Amino acid sequence: MKKISINKNTIEYLKDLDVHDSELKEIYCNYDKHIVVIPITLQNPNEKGVPLKLEFINVKKIDVSIYEPWGEGIYINELTVQLAKDYLSFEVLMNSGDKINIIASEMIYQCQDTV
Repeated sequence: MKKISINKNTIEYLKDLDVHDSELKEIYCNYDKHIVVIPITLQNPNEKGVPLKLEFINVKKIDVSIYEPWGEGIYINELTVQLAKDYLSFEVLMNSGDKINIIASEMIYQCQDTV
């Protein structure tokens, strides 16, 4: 399985990652090391059931809402990124309408061995 680094020099690679409808149940934050890990399970037709992780490096901010304005849901609607000076601003929009916002220098998309 692939390991892809999304940083300010490779920001365009995000469009190649199909995480739509991926299952997201947990978020891990290592405050001391400024790392956030989000394990997901892919649901696209070619990789259904494949466990991956999104690992955010050099995290400066994380904001998670669990209001569920559109109703209950644990699936990713979309993952977007914008350049924010020397960092990247990632937004995970859930099918519940909730948003997970993370400002970090890098996101690594890879096989989920251990969290």
